[in-house]
Amino acid sequence: MLLWIKGANSPQQIRDKLLDCNSDFSNNLIAYLNSAFSGDFIAGSLTAARSIMDDNYSNVSNVNLPTHQLPSVAPSLCSEQCHHCNQCNNNEDWWSKYKTEVDFILLKSNIHDHELGLSENDKGKGLLGPYCEKKGKCKARFPRPCYPETVIDLPTGHINMKKTEPMLNTIAYIITFLLRCNTDVTCLLSGTAIKAVIAYITDYISKNPLKTYMVFDIIRSIYNKNKQ
Repeated sequence: MLLWIKGANSPQQIRDKLLDCNSDFSNNLIAYLNSAFSGDFIAGSLTAARSIMDDNYSNVSNVNLPTHQLPSVAPSLCSEQCHHCNQCNNNEDWWSKYKTEVDFILLKSNIHDHELGLSENDKGKGLLGPYCEKKGKCKARFPRPCYPETVIDLPTGHINMKKTEPMLNTIAYIITFLLRCNTDVTCLLSGTAIKAVIAYITDYISKNPLKTYMVFDIIRSIYNKNKQ
């Protein structure tokens, strides 16, 4: 899905404003982008997310896992928003569950695995699996560059978003919570990127149906991934 905001600045206008040191535009845009999507877990690190997953889902059956359940509706606060009554407590519990569910879904669907499809004997040798390797490189472009803070590259106007997990793509937490699958969310701030995405989407939705052997290959890869 490609969204274009009506009345928004063009990529060139955005770049010019980002390079203007006397403008608050860059700070406001960075604050917006940081609130819109992220390249990290809500819990912070991968280790923290795995620890929370073990604490909350280690004894939960597969059918009751977040990846097999529809998202729940958030209960509203009371009219006074006192944060002490049962209604407000239920709302706070929902938000706590929301955070753990999002991190669980990210762990299960968004963490890239270079070794997927390799035999047990080949794992741990730094090899790329058959679903990942293309001309000796990862075709999904992992690991991704990491940045401790969101910064603007002044010579080019390019925005490097804060990201601390190299094997996790950028996501929007609310979209992950609603769709419950692998997603990739980013902001297109250049004409080249916009054209590339439009070409990709057009090619994707108009391509020929998969061959039978390709369907079985996909089924096998999903089975192997879930088995791990």
